[in-house]
Amino acid sequence: MNKNKKQLKLKQKDCRRFMAVLLVIGSYLYFGAVTTTYIQPASGGNLLFFLSLLTILSGIGYGCTSLKIKIQLENEHN
Repeated sequence: MNKNKKQLKLKQKDCRRFMAVLLVIGSYLYFGAVTTTYIQPASGGNLLFFLSLLTILSGIGYGCTSLKIKIQLENEHN
């Protein structure tokens, strides 16, 4: 049981790291889309908006997974 708890903590830490990285990448893609679409009109802005939305949603998904693991760890603790 201790080994399982340790693995869950490591998995939660990895999910948090992935979430942070994906949110940062998503924000960079969003700013790139805003720059190429509104400041200097270009045709690739829509693709960047889609990619930023996809990475941000993936980051939120990892955040939800991390939250589920946290709840599972708290339930095992009790």
